Amino acid sequence: MDLTGGCQCGAVRFRIKAEPLVAYYCHCRRCQRRSGAPVSAAASFAASAVVFTESEPKIIDSDSPGLVRQLCGRCGAILGLRPRENPGLQSIRLGCLDNPDAVKPTFHIHTSSQVPWLKMADDLPRYQGSAPEIDGLWAKVKA
Repeated sequence: MDLTGGCQCGAVRFRIKAEPLVAYYCHCRRCQRRSGAPVSAAASFAASAVVFTESEPKIIDSDSPGLVRQLCGRCGAILGLRPRENPGLQSIRLGCLDNPDAVKPTFHIHTSSQVPWLKMADDLPRYQGSAPEIDGLWAKVKA
């Protein structure tokens, strides 16, 4: 797989040369507030497969324990996140891909916070909190 993407203004660009380890929809309140949208979609990759090609994203502390957020220092677009204690993992927001249809989420997390008026007509697994696929991945992938 060869994916490309970047922020809205083009100051930060990236290339990914690997299949995603997981891809999911997140309904948590943090993602809702951060994005201004009722749901976000992301995929996690081995960090070694993700190369920032134009400039590095700005790193900010996250309100989510153990994570740092990555965003464009110019336009403010949220690109992804990395676990502080597992630099071998890189998550990218699917909306930042040049072809966002190239990676399809396979489950939903934090559905306990899903807004009731959002009806997503799919048969994907749904988890009230995190998912075993994510919990196990964060423990396994190392730098």
